Amino acid sequence: MGPASPQFNVSQATYVQDIEQATNISSRTRRGGRDERADQSTFQERRWPLSVHLEFAVAADGSSAQTTTIRQENRLVESRLEDDRLQHFLVLENTVTPSDTLHFDPNGAFTGRTGQSSAQRFFTADSTGHCFSRELTAATGLLTAVVDGRECGH
Repeated sequence: MGPASPQFNVSQATYVQDIEQATNISSRTRRGGRDERADQSTFQERRWPLSVHLEFAVAADGSSAQTTTIRQENRLVESRLEDDRLQHFLVLENTVTPSDTLHFDPNGAFTGRTGQSSAQRFFTADSTGHCFSRELTAATGLLTAVVDGRECGH
């Protein structure tokens, strides 16, 4: 699936653009059984949804602020079957959500930033019992928290 149409909200004092893009790929690979080899199928689904929110606002004094918020995901689900029995599976998910606001004086000179933050969630598990999850959060360019194992029952 390709990009969706961006949504705009434009006035004399603000410019807002919301972008949504959904990229999905699903596949199935099949190898037929012959000479005592099992019938094998591998299913794979990949998704990369992306959303971007851009907002530029001008204050009455002519100063302005530009806020950007992003959500980017990567997801993989894979399974392998032999003779219609699940032999292996893998799940991988990674999500990042940064945000930042830039400030400008009435002449357009950069004066600073606020609201700088980011979070990342990573998770992977498979049929061998492997499981790993980590959540990171940051503010003003500094790591503020690390949480390990929440999605693995730790």
